[in-house]
Amino acid sequence: QVVTAAVTQDGCALQYASDELQNSVQVVTAAVTQRGFALLGASDEMRNNVQVIVAAATQNGLVLHIVTEGLQNNEQIVTAAVTQNGLVLQYVNEGLQSSEQIVTAAVTQNGLVLEFLSNTMKNNERVVTAAVTQYGRASEYASDEPQNNNQVVTAAATKNGGTLEYASCRKTSGL
Repeated sequence: QVVTAAVTQDGCALQYASDELQNSVQVVTAAVTQRGFALLGASDEMRNNVQVIVAAATQNGLVLHIVTEGLQNNEQIVTAAVTQNGLVLQYVNEGLQSSEQIVTAAVTQNGLVLEFLSNTMKNNERVVTAAVTQYGRASEYASDEPQNNNQVVTAAATKNGGTLEYASCRKTSGL
């Protein structure tokens, strides 16, 4: 209980815990919830535990860099990571970068992620709308088709009126 209280205050305290406690789901989860990179002080078993890694990625999406490649391809872990830090999407495999759910989570957190997406995703109305709702000027990185969509243009302009310069429909839609 003392160690759990300590890691709840400072996740890095996990590195000083006994091997047994570094292998405890409860203690390690408490540590990584406070500081994602406390995962480095966990046992190998805990560093491969999806539940623990999701908790760590929820606190700091960059922990995706310190987990095994197989776990870097886990949709649940990646979703937690990009929800916390959308820019992490740049480092995710192409297959997951094609997942509308994961991409939408990333652009909802940081609309500028749109710049790094595939043309398919830059053409996806739902993804672009989520991006421009978070950061209006993200419309600069959308393909032409979403820029012709009144819903996308309205979402962008509501966030930042200056985005109309990127809207293809501004001359014909009455915007």
